[in-house]
Amino acid sequence: MGKEVKKKKKKKTPVKGKKKKPAAGKRKKTQKGKEVRFSLKKFLLWTAFSLILAIVFILIPEKTDRALLDDRITLDQKAAEPKTEIKVKPVEKKEPAPDDNFDYFKRSLMINGNLRKYFHTKKISRTMVDEIFEEKTKGKRRFLYTTFNIQLTDNFDLNRTSKEIIKTIKDNGGRIKDTYTYHIGKREIITFYVSAFDQITHFFSIEKGLAEALHDGKSPVIAILIDDCGYLPPKYFSLLEGYENIDLAILPHTPYASQMIAFAQKNNNEVMLHLPMEPKNSSQATDKGMIFADFKEDKIRKLFQENLNFVPVAVGFNNHKGSKVTSDKRVLEVLMEVAKKKDLFFVDSRTTSTSVGYESAVKAGIPSIKRDVFLDNSSSEAYIIGQFHNLFKIAYIKGYSVGICHMRKSTLETFSKVFDEIRALNIRVVPVSYIIENKEKLRNNGKKEIPENLKKMLANIEED
Repeated sequence: MGKEVKKKKKKKTPVKGKKKKPAAGKRKKTQKGKEVRFSLKKFLLWTAFSLILAIVFILIPEKTDRALLDDRITLDQKAAEPKTEIKVKPVEKKEPAPDDNFDYFKRSLMINGNLRKYFHTKKISRTMVDEIFEEKTKGKRRFLYTTFNIQLTDNFDLNRTSKEIIKTIKDNGGRIKDTYTYHIGKREIITFYVSAFDQITHFFSIEKGLAEALHDGKSPVIAILIDDCGYLPPKYFSLLEGYENIDLAILPHTPYASQMIAFAQKNNNEVMLHLPMEPKNSSQATDKGMIFADFKEDKIRKLFQENLNFVPVAVGFNNHKGSKVTSDKRVLEVLMEVAKKKDLFFVDSRTTSTSVGYESAVKAGIPSIKRDVFLDNSSSEAYIIGQFHNLFKIAYIKGYSVGICHMRKSTLETFSKVFDEIRALNIRVVPVSYIIENKEKLRNNGKKEIPENLKKMLANIEED
């Protein structure tokens, strides 16, 4: 048999107008499908682009407008609120610290010379200005210390004139310190100090009003009683020179008691015995010659006399510490009995609010008085001067006042400033005994009752 001959398949000729269907699962993309997909993609792109344009041109401006509106509302609200003025202190130009060659004396002269020019320009006559100057030395420093007491007539404005004087001082290198204003009766007084760097060189008292004459019964008086004398060495006594009528209360058994007595007699100071008495705090009961509350009468008399032997010129006494003894009537009766025989007066230092020292003295017929102010419970100069101001106020209210301070270098160094003010305020410093003897008459010097704030200050008692 012959080989089988395979028949060749004839290719079918496509009929015109008919499209060939692709096999299942292998359908080819048609041109129409491509067009549809392209249109969809184009639509999505256009939509996204439109959204971006909407954000840029509609939403952002709207949000910005709202923010601006909110800001405008906030600003309107702030504008409606009351404005708080913030004061900025001007920065003062400080001169460099002086070297060893700085001429304090020349600076003092320059201030004085330009002040005289100011007085001449403003027609402040010589009769209105009391100028006292003194050449001083402090260590290597040589300077001129000048006190100006200026009494203005009615055609001058006190505050404006004071400001002009202060400006003149500042323009010539002076610095203003410790400015105070007093209203005393019909008078108004402005006081201040001037320094060349750290050295006080001037004191000013500028006054306007009717000055009262310094006649007895018209001007207020103060007594200054210095406790604990006898401990500080004689080299410091010079700080008290020239301050007459101050009372010096000398502690017995102290190393410089006799030198203190000699100085007091030379300097015209009244001398008292600062009698040690037992305090409530037993740890403070350490002084020699101290009188204790449990002592018998004979021992109290004997010890009192022994203490007096250390200060034989004493004309009065006050308590050193003694918060326990001055509250004990039994011990006080014995002490007042001795004081009466010795013709002594008594000052109740009031180291405790429960003290009956003054009452016991009055009952025994002993001339007596209570202290008004403790002047130096702090060694700060500002504190001490402030306490002296309280003493002055009480004197103008009551007619007199009694202040107690201590024999300390820091306290004595304030006296130059304090006594400038005392003179400017027409206050007299008198011995304690003068006030005790003239209390009734001096009350006429006072202006009114003690105000509540001063009553509270007087009640603030601290252990001496």
